[in-house]
Amino acid sequence: PKKKHQLFGGIYNGIGKNAKLKSTIYDEDILSQYKKCGNLKFLESHISLESQMKFGLMYSIEQQRIIIPIRDIFGNIAGVKSRRNYETDNPDDPKYVFECPTSKSMILYGAYENYQHLMNADRIVIGEAEKFVLAADSYQYNSAVAIMGNTLSSEQAKILLSFNAKEYCFMLDEGLDLSVTYQNAKLLKSFAAMRECKVTFFNWQNSLCVGEKESPTDGGRENFYYILDNEIEPIENLTENEDYEIYDLPGTYSLFGESEDENAANNFLKYENPDAVIVVCDATALERNLNLVLQIMTVSDRVVMCLNLMDEAKKGGME
Repeated sequence: PKKKHQLFGGIYNGIGKNAKLKSTIYDEDILSQYKKCGNLKFLESHISLESQMKFGLMYSIEQQRIIIPIRDIFGNIAGVKSRRNYETDNPDDPKYVFECPTSKSMILYGAYENYQHLMNADRIVIGEAEKFVLAADSYQYNSAVAIMGNTLSSEQAKILLSFNAKEYCFMLDEGLDLSVTYQNAKLLKSFAAMRECKVTFFNWQNSLCVGEKESPTDGGRENFYYILDNEIEPIENLTENEDYEIYDLPGTYSLFGESEDENAANNFLKYENPDAVIVVCDATALERNLNLVLQIMTVSDRVVMCLNLMDEAKKGGME
């Protein structure tokens, strides 16, 4: 039989089909430089010492920063985040930094610590930041996780659905465009197409309990339970907003080079969880461009390839 020609000799066979993102795992010894203790700043933000200990909060005496270990669903250290424990107007001294970077799109904060409460839960609430989970835990609401941002990733959606909860409730911060909540719910439902999946959301636009840019847990226990009882709505109450932000990344031929442009593109795709990636390819040099397309398919399952310079390609005899 005639031998079938394989693209690039078959070297890229399987890429994009079975490739999986992996989060970085750190040794537990990375935490030995910090002191295990609670802190007054979080206590003043309604986060009890018991919850601080449950989630392993620590303190850097040298840096004067609160240390928040980030664990994956198996309990491995997947990152370390810190929050400064002092006030400053210095723009070069951010409130939060990652002491050990983490692949946020691969992690649900609180999934490990709250695992037994999340499995088969009546309702899982989904917030943005770690403090959302810590405060909810302090209010004895243990089926809570955070997506460490405001955009749900495919991997996070799969983890959420693995808990087999009856309801998934997005409780994102006041002021965030509700179209973001809608897109998150749409993604979650897309992975639950073959099963019942009730999705609800916190409608901050009609809320009596949250201030400007506040999390639903910021106002204390009473406000939080009032929101749960009175300000949660079916996701069907939202209509789809088709507005999107488009980011023009530096031109590159590879995600794995060492140039500044290549690193910028790689970091954006890895940490910003874009809804989709559009790859503009030169039709006159398609083989070189396909290398980049295949690399991007290993980090995103929503890739659109566009061809330009088609007129030049036709002049060169390409169809």
